[in-house]
Amino acid sequence: MSSIVECTHCYTKVLPPLSGECPACGKNTKDISGTDPTRTSLSIGHGEELPPFCCDCGNKTDRFVKVIRSVSQKDGGVDSLRLIYFLLGWFLNVIFFILAARNRSSDVVVVRVPQCRDCRKNGSPKPISVNSEKLRMTILVNRHFKQLVDEGTVPSAPSAAEFDPNPYSPPKSS
Repeated sequence: MSSIVECTHCYTKVLPPLSGECPACGKNTKDISGTDPTRTSLSIGHGEELPPFCCDCGNKTDRFVKVIRSVSQKDGGVDSLRLIYFLLGWFLNVIFFILAARNRSSDVVVVRVPQCRDCRKNGSPKPISVNSEKLRMTILVNRHFKQLVDEGTVPSAPSAAEFDPNPYSPPKSS
């Protein structure tokens, strides 16, 4: 019987068939060639405290960077508006349907993750997925870092001086 595994190719948690084919990416979850065994996925929530170890290499660091993603979604009030517009008549319905479908709102998800200066040179961590309802991001991290998070090895939160407010700025030279 199969169990839920993390695909070593796309890092999605899946329940593959006996053949091992990942339903998300189509690659074989049993084949680890061309994969990085030091990497895994980690879901991080807004405001979650993380241990002072680099999410990319696992080395100790006191630097934290913001990872910001905006998720656009349809406005929840559109469906009720469509019903009202339909009742106003077919001609107006077509016009209002087009206008109502364009109403969109945007959620912003922000997480703070530790990243050392050396790894920062390769850019900010990139999310694999973003859940705007739960304010969570899944990012690719070092296995050692994930183990520390899972064990709850979390010291006090970083001070404002340790926090890099602009993750898009070039790293400061030491």
